[in-house]
Amino acid sequence: MCEEAVDAPSDGNAPSDTPSDTPSDTSSDFYIPTDSTIDGYTPSDGDTPSDGDTPNLQSHPGEENTAAGQISLIELPQYEALYVTFIENFNQFVKDKGGERKAWALLKENFSNNVLHKPTTLASTHRIINKHLDCVGIIRIAGAGESLGSCFLLCGTWLLTCHHVVEKYLPKNFEDTFTKKIEVKFSYESGSFGENNFLPVTRPLAYSEARDYALLQLHIPEDYQLPFPKGLLEHLNFPPPDGAITVIGHPGSQPKEIVLCSVIEFNSRSQTVEAALAAHPYVHYTHKNIELKEIDTHKLTYDTCFYWGSSGSPVFNSAGHLVAMQGGEYPVEGLGKKINIIEYGTSMVEIVIYAAVEFRPFYHTLANVDQIFNRLLNYVKRNVKENPKYREFISIHEFYNPPTPIHSD
Repeated sequence: MCEEAVDAPSDGNAPSDTPSDTPSDTSSDFYIPTDSTIDGYTPSDGDTPSDGDTPNLQSHPGEENTAAGQISLIELPQYEALYVTFIENFNQFVKDKGGERKAWALLKENFSNNVLHKPTTLASTHRIINKHLDCVGIIRIAGAGESLGSCFLLCGTWLLTCHHVVEKYLPKNFEDTFTKKIEVKFSYESGSFGENNFLPVTRPLAYSEARDYALLQLHIPEDYQLPFPKGLLEHLNFPPPDGAITVIGHPGSQPKEIVLCSVIEFNSRSQTVEAALAAHPYVHYTHKNIELKEIDTHKLTYDTCFYWGSSGSPVFNSAGHLVAMQGGEYPVEGLGKKINIIEYGTSMVEIVIYAAVEFRPFYHTLANVDQIFNRLLNYVKRNVKENPKYREFISIHEFYNPPTPIHSD
């Protein structure tokens, strides 16, 4: 969500809960609470400080003992003007929003994109997610300082990323190599890229602009020293309608990161967009040609702090199953900062169906994962009228698995 702009008011008063030992003469030395004295105090909807109330602050080891309700202070005269402006602005903000309770509620909504307000997950799920880390990589043009996006190992030496990540470098024929040398690294988890342990991507195997995926062939040199992961195909599942999900990727060409976020339910997408616009009229869309309310039904929508560079990241449900691939976001701009209203990922079920139709070896690999394949086949048969690709998928299956003829005696 986006921050609320706070305009400078014409006048304002310091809050009544300002400690009594704070000098009233603002021309003298200026005092503010130390960071350590306010640790652990977070106002909530039902626990907001009212006029005359002082938070129950605790002293930390090494600090001076103070009387109950008093705050340890340090002198920072250089911030006097900033403090006065902040107090004036905040008081006016509270007044404009109809009181402290509503103001705190709005602040919580706008700044809740942090782990304190995210859904929790089981420890067992974290163990599964940790095992998936080695399958996630960063993809770039060889020798480049920035990445094209994120990617992950699907199975064997087959790599998956978004079509738009490699679109500029796709050859005209599948048998040809990319127009520029592309490489992947799975071990970029701290520091800088470095030039070691990059693996070459030789050619595309299947891709679709409509489903925004590209299945790529990875080459593993004989002298590659790191353990090679098994891939994520066996963890495939359908996207959840709600709840918590986890994304692993390389946003902004940064080392590998994990983010926990919440699914935006399909029926809530329009309300999410409209509520954001109503609350933040100062922002504008950077992708004005895209209608946010009509996001593809086969896309999973959620809120996350992952931005550019995270396209191609795997998305996992609360049980650690692979359910989507991060595809993009619809950002807004305001206060000199880009913030996303909705992020989305393409359903992995849709991707593997398309890839199986376009690349026959992948169909055979998929068919060998019995439990997953049977669920996919049943899904496709139930929804065969929805998409021509589903009919092709069934035709391929029937070609390799003709019905047994019934002989009459």
